[in-house]
Amino acid sequence: MLCFPMEKKPDWRHPPVITILLIVINVVCFLSFQLDDEVESKDARQYYFKIGLDKIELPRFYDYAIKNYAYKDGMDLKAAKENLEKEKFEYMLSAEMFSDGSFMSKLHNGEIITKKDPVFVKWKQLRKKADSKWNEITYYRYGLKPNKADIETYITSMFLHAGFEHLFWNMVFLFLFGFIVEMAIGWKIFLPAYLLAGIGSGLLYVLMESDSSIPGIGASGAIAGLAGMYTVLFGLRKVRFFVYLFFYFDMVRLPAIIMLPVWVGYEFYNHYFVDSSVNNLAHAGGYITGAWIIVLLKAFKRKVNEDYLDDEIQKEEFTKQYLRGQQYLAALEFDKAGKLFSELGEAHPENMDIKRSLFNISKVEPASNNFHRYAQELLSLTGVDAQTVKNQREVFTEYVAKARPGPKLNQSILTRLAIRFAKRGYFDEADRIVRVLLKNKIKSNEIVELLILLIQNMKIEKPDKARQYHAELMLLAPEKARQILE
Repeated sequence: MLCFPMEKKPDWRHPPVITILLIVINVVCFLSFQLDDEVESKDARQYYFKIGLDKIELPRFYDYAIKNYAYKDGMDLKAAKENLEKEKFEYMLSAEMFSDGSFMSKLHNGEIITKKDPVFVKWKQLRKKADSKWNEITYYRYGLKPNKADIETYITSMFLHAGFEHLFWNMVFLFLFGFIVEMAIGWKIFLPAYLLAGIGSGLLYVLMESDSSIPGIGASGAIAGLAGMYTVLFGLRKVRFFVYLFFYFDMVRLPAIIMLPVWVGYEFYNHYFVDSSVNNLAHAGGYITGAWIIVLLKAFKRKVNEDYLDDEIQKEEFTKQYLRGQQYLAALEFDKAGKLFSELGEAHPENMDIKRSLFNISKVEPASNNFHRYAQELLSLTGVDAQTVKNQREVFTEYVAKARPGPKLNQSILTRLAIRFAKRGYFDEADRIVRVLLKNKIKSNEIVELLILLIQNMKIEKPDKARQYHAELMLLAPEKARQILE
């Protein structure tokens, strides 16, 4: 089953620094230390047979296995010995032996081949060579082996991977869950929470597979922890998930917390009923640990960015209310529209669409204070992007034409507007403002800047107008006027 959230996009103005750093560390670890792991692992297995250690250990493991359990993972060893070619059987038996942590621990402790055994000295030498060969393999040395779980391997195993594909998909999901959780709980808490989730995933693997010597590696346990954190953070909030299961795939919207038991149950089912190399126990441990981390954070009143978690819901609610307001306008129900947009404006004071709607409502009474107020607010916006300036041009034209007894715009607003209009090529509107300012004999650095801008942009297409501006500039700033001529 493939399931991941599609609710949010990264805010690159505030990048998820720790998430990106963790991805970089994982990639660097793989490229720096693991590129030869597959070759070295194959060499170590061949070396085991080459030095003849198989002839000493495998017969003893076979006797041990038959004595302690007739079947291992559903495999009848006696039947396998009878039906498989000798070489294939020995290779299969060696794989079984290497994964049997209980036997390997007893073997290394001298309980299988004792000092009384005639081949003990020879075996000890060969075993040392074989161990040395295996310890040259990064994933084997630094992976988390339940039968010998060194403390540092709980951390190191999180940054190792079995191949490019394993690394790639883990990094994809690390980013998908990581940037959201990091934004919600903050980078200072995010890093220890990520590491703790990875440790928790390893603990469940060690506790439930204590007899295994198979190294657990990969960031997926810690990433599952992030997924667990995600479900508790969003709780009953409905979140969009992309779900892929066999031939079915779709976008579904459901409370996030529902996914926690689904994911955990899926991992336990796969562990007990599906033959796979995936460490499902580590995944389950990660989900559970991550969920508890957020439960404890909330219990101890640690700050969670609820606004970030709710912003999609707020956007949906805003869109719903905004469309309702537009319907009121279309039905000419100006009182209802005005009340609704006023409430939205208080919650979203910087939203230009709301201001524009309020302006459109108020222009029914062009002498009202609201008409002047909303026009001033729109024309005072400081954005210089093309859409904002275009909207301001439309508002300016309409306001100047309809305002009663006349427009109420101060020098500062007019000057900034004219500069924006001139920079965007709206020269007629800029000229209209300049004439008003000059008529009122207003002098300022902004007007000088405006005149220079108009002269530079109009001297080719409208030379007569440019000369008029230059004459005015000579009166205000003679030195700058002469510099333009030069």
